[in-house]
Formats: sequence, C-alpha cells, structure tokens
Amino acid sequence: EVAVPRRLPAPWRTNDGGDEHVAAVTDAILAAIAAPDSGVPSDAFALPHADLVDLVARLWAPERAPVWQGRAVGRRLIDDLQLLLVRLDVASRVEVASDGAGGFARARLRIVESEARVRLAGLIAGQRRRELATAGSWGSSAGDGGDRGERHPNDVAWDAVMAIDPLGVEPVYDATVAETHNFIANGIVVENSLEQDADVVIFLYRDELYHVESPDRGTAEVLVAKHRSGPTGMERLAFLDHYTRFANMAKGFDG
Repeated sequence: EVAVPRRLPAPWRTNDGGDEHVAAVTDAILAAIAAPDSGVPSDAFALPHADLVDLVARLWAPERAPVWQGRAVGRRLIDDLQLLLVRLDVASRVEVASDGAGGFARARLRIVESEARVRLAGLIAGQRRRELATAGSWGSSAGDGGDRGERHPNDVAWDAVMAIDPLGVEPVYDATVAETHNFIANGIVVENSLEQDADVVIFLYRDELYHVESPDRGTAEVLVAKHRSGPTGMERLAFLDHYTRFANMAKGFDG
C-alpha cells in the first residue's frame, strides 16, 4: 500500500482567476480529451478556492459531464483532475483502461466513496446557488460555500498498489522539505531519502550474486559514497559467507 493525500491546501501563490479565466481553463480541459498527452493547464493548480469550485462545477455540469465522465481519456488528464479534486477534499480513483487508438495510456476517473460524492454534489450545488444569487434569480446568500458533507478526519488514505511497471533506467533526485520532511509526488506521499540526512552512506556490492562465474567470488566492494567528515571511495574486502563476515585481504593482517 502507498499513502495518498485526501486533501491538499492551496499553493502559497494563487493566480487572479476570474470568470473568463475559469471558462478558458474549462475549454482547454475539454479540448484535451482527444489529445494523447495533454493535461490540465498548469495555472489551474493555482486557482483560488472559489474559482476551483467554479471550474469543477463547470466540468461536472450535466451538459458537459457526458463528454468525458465514464469515458477512457488520456491518463495524464485524469491524473491532473484527480489532484484538483484533492484540493477540494474529494477523493477519487483512477481506473486504467486499455490503450486506445494510437497506443497512448487511457484511464477513467471514479468517485467511489459516498461521502466524496456527497461533498462534490454539495460544492456544485453551492456554486449554482451563488451564480443564481449573483444574477438576482435566487434568494440564497451569496456567501454560502456549498461545502456539504463532513471532512474526513484523516489527511492521508492508504491505497493498494495494483501493478509495478518497470520504466528502465531514469535519473532520480534526492529532495527534502524542511519541517514536514515529506511531500506529494504524482499524487503519492513520499518522504525524504535517508541519504539526505545521513552522515555516511555505504553501498555493498558482491559481483558473484549477479554473475555466477565472476572472477571476484568471495569478495565484496565497499563503496563509501558519502562521508561528511572523511574521504569517499571503494575498498575491496574478503567476504566470508559462512560467517557473514568481512575480512581484510592484506596478507599477514589478522582481524
């Protein structure tokens, strides 16, 4: 299982938003449905809360929902929409579908928890009431946020790992976040690596585990990759597997 966020705060810096901007983002998302590798415009993630609710209400509107809901569309777009919903405390699930024409990854977005469906419906209904109140057609308070449904008491949920697909050799990075020491990457809660805070990092390599006929049988490479107070490098030691012990290879050296 992996930890996934149930809700995320707004970014530190939000853009101005506004009705025209939200309408443009909505059109861009709907246009991306047919594109193999298009996602939600990056500035949508910096929308203020009220504009984000407006965007979601537009996407889930009865006249637009059939265009993409329940359909297998581009995986990147679905992943982005899932992250936007997390801003509103609406948990959802991505269902991977078979590759469509052109061979690009497709997926569907499902809101499976009843409390998440109630919360989403309340947000949309609240947005509709505000729009009608602004137009003078509804006697409701324009300040009603439509925040229906109780917030889940936990910020994190545990989700099952359905598959692990190798992607080949790719660069990785050692990142850290002060104070919290964890962050969100692709919708998953990850922690700082131990290497970031360790004083010494040592790797052990025994070639015979990977090559049966290795000429280095009975030895191990000790690689000091990080040392805050000393040198780094590699030393070869004898490995006594019947004792699970390392020994110096220098002749006449005992211990």
